[in-house]
Amino acid sequence: MRRRLSSKKKNRMARLFLDFDGTLIDPRPRLYSLFQELAPESQLSFDEYWRIKRGRATQRDVLRGYLNYSDAQIAVFNTAWMQKIEEPERLSGDKPLPGAADFLARMSKKMPLYLVTARQNPARARQQVDGLGWGGYFTSLLVTAQKAGKDEVIRLNAEFSPRDTLIGDTGEDIVAGKKLGLRTVAVCSGILSRDILAEYKPDMIIDSVAAFEVPE
Repeated sequence: MRRRLSSKKKNRMARLFLDFDGTLIDPRPRLYSLFQELAPESQLSFDEYWRIKRGRATQRDVLRGYLNYSDAQIAVFNTAWMQKIEEPERLSGDKPLPGAADFLARMSKKMPLYLVTARQNPARARQQVDGLGWGGYFTSLLVTAQKAGKDEVIRLNAEFSPRDTLIGDTGEDIVAGKKLGLRTVAVCSGILSRDILAEYKPDMIIDSVAAFEVPE
């Protein structure tokens, strides 16, 4: 049985805001599979696709630079992508990153955890978190629904202070944390390389959440 912190104790403790995709789970097979489905002429292997993406290439960059897609084709691709990427059967294939489950169990005993994700559908995000057995670890699940930045969602829905930390795998995550005055930690388990993450000047760069320790 998981030990839950009392609300009073949680309010006195530093908080930990966590990105989802690329930080706690590995969405790469889902993303690559859908890319190949929507662009079947692509000859990019899984490793090639992610090597390009880790260099900060956008979907548009890949479609235009490697497949010579027109703006109209890219628009059709993007519409289909947004419609399909969070289908339940696709989400069910996501796997926790190594050490993520143990990390959540350990950290939830020390501080309040908030999951902050740019997913479109809050209900499906919640279903996925619960399906992983992680629902009890989080004080709150904050979903941007592609309508706001993560900093805005945190600002509107959670208390925060400079003692708190945000962990994520993208430049956008680091920028959001800095806007709120949070300590920022970048993980290399997601879509960007260590060198590119360093350009955003996070307070710390680690290989994965499993390497994170609560600051003194």
